[in-house]
Amino acid sequence: MRLEDHRLNVAAAFDRDFIRNCGTPGAAASRILSESGFRSFSDLESAHWQGTPSLTRRLSVPASERVLVIGDAAGYVEPFTGEGIAWALASAQAVVPLVLRGVKCWTPALQDEWASSLKRLLHRRQWMCRQLAFGLRRTWLVHGATRLYSRFWRSESVR
Repeated sequence: MRLEDHRLNVAAAFDRDFIRNCGTPGAAASRILSESGFRSFSDLESAHWQGTPSLTRRLSVPASERVLVIGDAAGYVEPFTGEGIAWALASAQAVVPLVLRGVKCWTPALQDEWASSLKRLLHRRQWMCRQLAFGLRRTWLVHGATRLYSRFWRSESVR
């Protein structure tokens, strides 16, 4: 994105091993742009890059007395799936029975029950994201899937 002072703001999510293989985040960005058919920017490799921790996170204790944490606050998986709202709604729906019980009579056992429920819910989502990440890290698989989709899409658009 071009900023008001004409500087360029570039953001990317890289696999740690990919950065290690390329040497720097700038070199990784240049390689991705090149392999995608885009031109690279001259200052990209020497630019200052700011890293973040791993994108997949989970609270070790997602509950406290009369507090059951949901959505991204409870934990999230890699955001490239675009499921942030779906995750928030799924965790909100899952917590409802516990909230209704807690309103009538709060017990510390509800905290443990929520932690277990949330762990199961997150595990399913993380499994799907790990599978997607596995595929995205294999260029040959991405190219094959893209070609297959392209053929299907063309045949559907002709009808």
